[in-house]
Amino acid sequence: MSFLERLRHSLGLAAPLSPAPIEISPVLLPHLERIAAQEGQPLDAVIDDLLHRALSERLVALAHLQQWEALTPREQQTAALACLGYTNQEIAAHMVISPNTVRTHMRHILHKFEANSKTELREMLAGWDFSAWVSADQ
Repeated sequence: MSFLERLRHSLGLAAPLSPAPIEISPVLLPHLERIAAQEGQPLDAVIDDLLHRALSERLVALAHLQQWEALTPREQQTAALACLGYTNQEIAAHMVISPNTVRTHMRHILHKFEANSKTELREMLAGWDFSAWVSADQ
């Protein structure tokens, strides 16, 4: 199923969409052609696959941003410190709260991100820069 067919299907559209011609940058074209040759795939299949992957990654990133924005400021701070590798004890000391409060914040954070652990949360937000959160309160 092509990207447009998958998109049409996920949006619940019955009528086929006319594919819009895609203009490929002359800078990108040789790279795409090389990938297609390496994979033994037609150029349009490689382009379709790359667009699908990029769109999927973009939608995941948008979902993570929306989940982040649903956190309270204290939950954001707790999540940032957890993603920086702080333990609950270290987070509690840094935020001047009890370890029980940290555990409560982490429970809410993991629920909002639909994650099962701090490790999973770290993986979800791996590309984010949380370094400013360390010095924010000091």
